[in-house]
Amino acid sequence: TEMTRAVADRNGLEFESLVEQMKRETCVGRVGKPEDVAQAVSFFADRRSSYTTGQLLFVAGAPRG
Repeated sequence: TEMTRAVADRNGLEFESLVEQMKRETCVGRVGKPEDVAQAVSFFADRRSSYTTGQLLFVAGAPRG
């Protein structure tokens, strides 16, 4: 996303280099997409999840370290 591009710029990195670094740092081996967050939001927004309360969900691809 543009936010990730801004992070790369702020840190003096090429966007592609930052993406590759992020891939290496997650167990799933890829970077997150807006759709990943949307799926998590959709779970909590669905009325079938109404019994789920007070939870914290990390949408982070299982970071290493």
